[in-house]
Amino acid sequence: MLREQLRRLPAYLEASSPRDRRLYERVGFTDLGDPIEPPDGPRLQPMWRPATAGMDRPEPSGWNTPGGGR
Repeated sequence: MLREQLRRLPAYLEASSPRDRRLYERVGFTDLGDPIEPPDGPRLQPMWRPATAGMDRPEPSGWNTPGGGR
């Protein structure tokens, strides 16, 4: 359940390779501005994934059901 809740949160990351960038695009991230070019490292592409539907209502905790998430 926590994994599903985390998928619904907005997220920022920096892809460090074209391969990583393609992977992140497949899971909903889009480019966010120009690449970052540090002096001693790989070129980083800032990426953003907005919150998804359902953020306005909390997920059931599962603690009130038999076996309740334990």
